[in-house]
Amino acid sequence: MNVPKKILVSILCLLIVGCLNEKNSVDPYYGELSCTINGVPWTGSLRPFDRDSVMEINCSKIKMIDDVKVPWESLNIQYIRKKLISQTIYAHLNPPSYKTESTFVTAQDDGDVACDYYKVIEDDSLTNHFIIDSLKNDYKEIWGTFNINFLRLFGCPLSSYPDTLRIRDGIFHIKFGQH
Repeated sequence: MNVPKKILVSILCLLIVGCLNEKNSVDPYYGELSCTINGVPWTGSLRPFDRDSVMEINCSKIKMIDDVKVPWESLNIQYIRKKLISQTIYAHLNPPSYKTESTFVTAQDDGDVACDYYKVIEDDSLTNHFIIDSLKNDYKEIWGTFNINFLRLFGCPLSSYPDTLRIRDGIFHIKFGQH
């Protein structure tokens, strides 16, 4: 699949999620994440997904629109190995490569319109990493750190972010089994 088709598929997925969010609130969240984006503090609520030997986290900054919680900015990290090692983060591929990968997206209007789509800058493999530092109860509760560099693939005129995002000092705490 070429890049324009990948972008179109990503936009359609974001639009579908946005439309679903118009009908349902985005709950529950199980964990916390904080970092800096280009030096500015950023926090969000985590939705972890346990996939046997790997996991996925989706962290969203929530905005209330007409009494509905809407994900406004989302950091997604997929195919995280359940191991106490440093894992390099790669750009999202379609079909997936099953390597640890990440994306960052923003929305506009009432949350159902995609604005920015960022991909990992893979040339910076020394910075792009995800580390599970400690765990409890066989990966039911996890703490760790991460850093990622992103480059915007496309955006909208109302974008509040520059073309390059430098996510630093990322920390997270996840609780699985709460769903």
